[in-house]
Amino acid sequence: MIVGEALHNVVKHSGAGRVDIVLERDGERLLLLIIDNGHGFDTATPRPGHFGLQSMRERASAVGGTLALFSAVGLGTQVRMSVPAHWGNDG
Repeated sequence: MIVGEALHNVVKHSGAGRVDIVLERDGERLLLLIIDNGHGFDTATPRPGHFGLQSMRERASAVGGTLALFSAVGLGTQVRMSVPAHWGNDG
């Protein structure tokens, strides 16, 4: 659901013409990157009434992962999530 929320945010807020989704394994972790070329935003400015980013962080944390967001006005946005590679496996 994190990918869905991130893509929803791209469509609704970014004005992006391109979105790249990268999933790679780095040892014992999976790294997910969602990068858009939209207009970006100032991450230091509070966004009252917007809970999508907090929800994404909580979901990542619930499976032992982390979520970071990088954005700047005019430079697009990058969502970076890292979770244990064994998440969802019995072994």
